[in-house]
Amino acid sequence: MNNKKKPFYTRRWFNVVIIVFFILCVVGAIINGNMEAVESNKIDTLNENNNVISEETESVTAEVEELENEEEYPAKLEPLSGTGDTATKTFTLNSGFVIVDATHDGKGAFVLTLYDSEANPKDLVLTQIGNYNGKKLLFVDKGEYLFNVKADGNWTIQMSQEIPEEVISDGYAEGNGDDVIFMKLNEGAAVFKLTHDGEGAFVVQGNKRLLVTNIGSYSGSQIQKIEKTDIYGFDITADGNWTISIE
Repeated sequence: MNNKKKPFYTRRWFNVVIIVFFILCVVGAIINGNMEAVESNKIDTLNENNNVISEETESVTAEVEELENEEEYPAKLEPLSGTGDTATKTFTLNSGFVIVDATHDGKGAFVLTLYDSEANPKDLVLTQIGNYNGKKLLFVDKGEYLFNVKADGNWTIQMSQEIPEEVISDGYAEGNGDDVIFMKLNEGAAVFKLTHDGEGAFVVQGNKRLLVTNIGSYSGSQIQKIEKTDIYGFDITADGNWTISIE
C-alpha cells in the first residue's frame, strides 16, 4: 500500500476553502459597490434638499423684504371733496396711523364716518356743527375704506400716512381746535401738563392712550410711562386754545 500523502492543494477541503474565499470576495465586491451607490444617492439627495432649502430661504427672504418695503412706503392717497351728503369712492390704507385733514363751510352738522369696503363702520372720525377746519388721527388695518359724509356745505378731506416733517422735540406744543401733532419722547417717566380755554369737549389721546377727557376749560397734569424713545402721535379734540408740555 502506498501511504504517500497527496499535496495539500489537491485535497478536497482546500478546494472548498478556495471556492468559499472566491465567493466571499465576489459578495464583498457587490456589497461594497452597493454601499458606494447608496452613499452617492445619499449625497445627491442631501444636495437636492440643500438646494430646495436654499430656494425656499431666498423666497421667504424676498417676501419679508417685500413686506418691509410696503411698510416703508405708505399708500398714496388722493384728496376727496364734494358737497352735501356723500359716500366717497374707496381708497387703500396701509396698517398704522392715518392723519385726516378735513374742512366744511356749511352751517349744519358735519359728520365723518369711516367704513370698510363691506359697509362695516370702523370709526366715527368727527361730528361738528357749522364751519370746520381740523385734523384727526386714526389707526387702521390694511384694507379698502371709504367715508360716509354728512354735510350741508362744501367739504374736503386729505389723508396722509406719513409722519410730518414738523416733529416736536422740545416737549412743548400749542394750538387751537382739533389737531394732530407728533412729538419725540424719551423712555421713562414723563409728566404731561395740559390746558384748554374752550367751552366744549377737550380730549387728548397719545398713541391710543387717553390722557384727558373734559368739557370746558381745563388745567391739569398726570404722569405716564414712556416705553421707549420714539416719535408719538397725539390726537387733540378742542374748541379753544390748548397747550401740552412734557417734563
